[in-house]
Amino acid sequence: MEYQKEYAVTMSKVGKSKYQYRQKYADPLLSTPDKIVLKAVTVTLTKKTSQAWQQARAILKEKIARKMAAGKISSITLKQLKEYYFEYLDKQDKINKDSKYQSHYIYKSHIKIFLKDVDPSIIIENLTTPYFKRYFDKMLETKSWSYTNVRRAALWNMFDFGLGYGYLNFNPLQNFRLRKLETPQTDLNIEDKYLTDDEYHRLLIEFKKRGRNDYVDFIQFLYYMGLRVGEGGSLRVKDMSIT
Repeated sequence: MEYQKEYAVTMSKVGKSKYQYRQKYADPLLSTPDKIVLKAVTVTLTKKTSQAWQQARAILKEKIARKMAAGKISSITLKQLKEYYFEYLDKQDKINKDSKYQSHYIYKSHIKIFLKDVDPSIIIENLTTPYFKRYFDKMLETKSWSYTNVRRAALWNMFDFGLGYGYLNFNPLQNFRLRKLETPQTDLNIEDKYLTDDEYHRLLIEFKKRGRNDYVDFIQFLYYMGLRVGEGGSLRVKDMSIT
């Protein structure tokens, strides 16, 4: 195509003993088959010999190759996308300190686990729906459906971020549906739905042993306020009022 053709190298003298070599190229971000937008790269050398021309052509060719590559969606790995995505989430958390912080923390935790389960150097464009079907089916053998679905959501959001920011051509989980498990109905006693005082105190002791005072504070907060875990976790600073 016309906008992919190679343009001639030109040379002009700049200063007393310097020569600028210049080559045009079609900007990959702005050009179309119907409209060519030309940009140029340059290199300055101290000679205008045939060897200098060859050197200039090689340098200009490499510069244009980098420009052209920048206009295309690169083949990005899971590890690279994870780094871009985490950086984005960290910036969002700094801007909105009380907004979605908990879900961001959970998503990042699941993505880190996923990258331990698989090869982080995998090119994302090579991933397919069957790949994820096998991964999540295996995960469902040992994990609950709700836990597995959180990991699916974490990966879906990371891939959607990559799609939106031009790192990916598609979201490999776009049309994926997690298999719903058939679970038998069981009759639960009301005592099975909450912790006894003894269980509550043993839980606090265990987290104190592990040095997780943040969990201790959170569990005590739930206990004294009479809240479920989901209710407490969804609270924001602006939802609280100390009187």
